[in-house]
Amino acid sequence: MPRFDLFHAFLGCTSVYIFLKVALGFGVSSLFLILPLMSQTPIPLSNGLDAEDWYVINDGVMGGVSESEVIQRDSAIRFQGTVRLENNGGFASIRKSVEPIVEKLENPHVHLRVMGDGQRFECRFRMKRSRFSYSYSFLTTAGQVTEVNLRIHDFNASVRGRPYNTDEVGHLKIENIEEFGILIADKQQGEFHLDLFEAFIQEGNK
Repeated sequence: MPRFDLFHAFLGCTSVYIFLKVALGFGVSSLFLILPLMSQTPIPLSNGLDAEDWYVINDGVMGGVSESEVIQRDSAIRFQGTVRLENNGGFASIRKSVEPIVEKLENPHVHLRVMGDGQRFECRFRMKRSRFSYSYSFLTTAGQVTEVNLRIHDFNASVRGRPYNTDEVGHLKIENIEEFGILIADKQQGEFHLDLFEAFIQEGNK
């Protein structure tokens, strides 16, 4: 059997290192540090089969009388209920906890596959150790599946409905997300429903 030659093994490893450093412009350790940025693996938020993980927050916390619930359908969760404007109410929402996100993305987007009733809903996030909610609204088409793609950097900050400038208070950061939610408001009175088939975060186009 051939004898293992430490000297030649060292020369081989050194040659590979020098090649990477010259051809790519950085050391080997730097190469591995940037690999997560190149990943296109989606970061799951909901697979549409997790109704038991969601909970309801309606305008009753402010004296309103809107009602909503989450039910499990064959391949989606359904957020449904009735928005009422009495007692200065007018919103209903569902929320779920999010596992810590460790992936590094340069331009993250959240992707939703939904089927609604033609009304406007909001995708919402909360970050740990932050008093701000971050939201982005999207419009549904009644009875049709809609693919929604929202840039994380464009989410708007607010506290109890009062908007804040994200350039001043900070933008939404995926590594700090701890809660994901869907909300209906904007004085859209009456019954509503939204089916959520899946939701995930992934690298978007620049």
